[in-house]
Amino acid sequence: MMGAAKLAVVMLLAMSMVAQLADARRSYLQRLERSIDMKVSKEPGGRFSAVTKFKLVDGAPACTIDPNTGLPVNAEPQRAYFKTNSRIRRLTKVYLVEIDFNPCGHPPQTKWDIPHFDIHWYHDSETTEFHPQDDSVVCTPPEGYPFDFVCDDPEWFYAPEGVEAGNLAEGLTIDDHGVQNMGTHWYNHDLPASEDWDEPVFIQGTYDGSLVFYELMFPARVIEEEKFHYYAPSYPDKTFSFLPDMLMTWSKDGYAYMKVYGSIP
Repeated sequence: MMGAAKLAVVMLLAMSMVAQLADARRSYLQRLERSIDMKVSKEPGGRFSAVTKFKLVDGAPACTIDPNTGLPVNAEPQRAYFKTNSRIRRLTKVYLVEIDFNPCGHPPQTKWDIPHFDIHWYHDSETTEFHPQDDSVVCTPPEGYPFDFVCDDPEWFYAPEGVEAGNLAEGLTIDDHGVQNMGTHWYNHDLPASEDWDEPVFIQGTYDGSLVFYELMFPARVIEEEKFHYYAPSYPDKTFSFLPDMLMTWSKDGYAYMKVYGSIP
């Protein structure tokens, strides 16, 4: 007859196996979202450092192309979210982190049409109540455009003015379209083509003329190389102290890490 101690061990092992099987059955997106974490530390001189991490989980969806149209079937990004706590929001102004995996990449096709991650940090805005998850925000795709999450309404293209404009990093210009539940992306249009893309790209996002997020974007193959990458944006007249002046990315033990430095608002 099995002793109580052995029975307890067997039951724990059985429970562990059941948990592992259940985890394996969960979708890639659920497992990605569950792995996201963000921690903030105060630094000398009224500064902060914020580390966001997520697990490079197995089972990422592969890009599927429709043979009839030549367009991706799964073009919309796999979106996972992490809502920050009150301390993180107070120190960084960030209230939501969104991590997207794009199995087919996304437009512009000559630049970013390879599997990659987008990490958005949505921050409090000084001039709009826009929230990326607000489905009441109108998004009308361009006529004849194949993807319905791309927006062409005028509000998506109002450029930042005054104090907002001074906090838009130098070298960034507006994209051709907005993206539903995100905003309109501003990036360096002189970046190399996809096959030469080997460094994280810094992006800022606007809606209705207000800055609403900043972002790092990098190929899946780059973050898996376990190398450090750095980017230091500069701003023409920075008054939003929480915006990053240094960003770092690396990976270790199956996790991707993004570290952001800024000043406490």
